[in-house]
Amino acid sequence: MWTFHDCWAYTGHCAHYTEAGCDKWLTHCESCPLKKSYPKSILIDRSFKNFESKRKLFTSLENLTIVSVSDWLKSEIEKSFMNKYSIITIYNGIDVNQFRPCGDTRDVAAKYSIPDDKIILLACATAWSENKGFSDYIALSRIIKKNYVIVLVGLPQKMIKQLPSNVIGIPRTDSVDELAKLYSLASIVLNLSKEETFGKTTVEGLACGTPGIVYDVTASPELIDVETGFVIQKGDLQNVCEAVYELESRDIADLQIKCRNRALTLFNQETNYKKYIDLYKSILMSH
Repeated sequence: MWTFHDCWAYTGHCAHYTEAGCDKWLTHCESCPLKKSYPKSILIDRSFKNFESKRKLFTSLENLTIVSVSDWLKSEIEKSFMNKYSIITIYNGIDVNQFRPCGDTRDVAAKYSIPDDKIILLACATAWSENKGFSDYIALSRIIKKNYVIVLVGLPQKMIKQLPSNVIGIPRTDSVDELAKLYSLASIVLNLSKEETFGKTTVEGLACGTPGIVYDVTASPELIDVETGFVIQKGDLQNVCEAVYELESRDIADLQIKCRNRALTLFNQETNYKKYIDLYKSILMSH
């Protein structure tokens, strides 16, 4: 059994290809437009040879079950040379006991100088880049109403120093408790990423009772429904603003319950781990 967390297994090089608009993996990779991106290859383009090797080796297995972490990724795998195998979706799970609505968030607000007279829009990433939507958050800060502040978590110091006044940068935190408080402090969790095979920050926000706004690309739309946020056309920042204002007009207590329930239903790690165990058992019993 093999869990796919990205697209690397069936391409000649890259882990993601949608933002580059590349579909060579459907037939045969070569002349890779992303060889300088993760996993980086500075000088040599081995995408043709890598594609050949992967196709030969990965399709030589007689018995393989592939688990995808989203329905979007599953649909992509089904178009690839790996489509001879059984492919199922099991969403990534999160610890809903750690990621939960936190009542008192004053300590984390004070630590990062987050004003209590502003409405907080939060976004998190472990590695910020254009594909994670960094420039869109900066552009959004220019058009959002003045009673909002955008908080970006996971930024290096050199990026924090360049932020506009209504954007607060926070370095990466390894404290789950602190992160849960930040999600709870926020009114909305934004994920303006341009390619995701899952989108864990959106789900963590839901578990803390906070609605989300995502772009209509790759796996992100699967995470949100009409009761827990909005799916916006990629790059349409004016509609992002309108979605923010609409969510702010809804009943907060009701919204928190619906967000939390969605996380408990779809993304509880205890439930999703059990799906893996059940899958192991079914594979063993069939052989």
